[in-house]
Amino acid sequence: MHQNYNPWYTDTYEIILQMADWNDFAKDVGRKVVCIFSWMPQTLMAVSHKGSSKKWEHYSPTTVADALDRVAGSFEKVAASKLLDANIKMLSHDIEIIATALFPAFGPTAASKFLHFSAPTFFPMWDLKIRRHDAFRDSSVEYLRYMRHFQSELMDGGNFAAASSIYPSNPVRGWDIHKMQVSR
Repeated sequence: MHQNYNPWYTDTYEIILQMADWNDFAKDVGRKVVCIFSWMPQTLMAVSHKGSSKKWEHYSPTTVADALDRVAGSFEKVAASKLLDANIKMLSHDIEIIATALFPAFGPTAASKFLHFSAPTFFPMWDLKIRRHDAFRDSSVEYLRYMRHFQSELMDGGNFAAASSIYPSNPVRGWDIHKMQVSR
């Protein structure tokens, strides 16, 4: 593993999957947020919002839960999908609805982690360094474009083999790890 890659990202992954009810998209918001932000370089309380305010001044656990509840139908349409088999174009409307609901509250990095833990074989994580490395902007539309890019990369036989060797039970997670390692 790349020497600058933080081993906590691999050593705590399975624990995070057990710490909240990830099977119900709008349930357990507080636990999920704690899990996600345990992987972030800053806490939820420190995430900047437009202007000089902070996210927490605009979004409460209740407003986030309400936003998740409003898009739960779209999430249900994609949740059982596997990225390798999915037709992203057909699912793009629902993916964009979900991302558009989460990105303003958490920002793209934390929102992508929330999505990943909620549907780990479908949604890739999308850290800032990966966005910069792959030249993507911070928006829900760009996340959808990133998903297509990620899917295309993962469908390459060599990349799939590398991803599966890193994380055999979920190549999406394996390719996430690989991309974090090379983008550092």
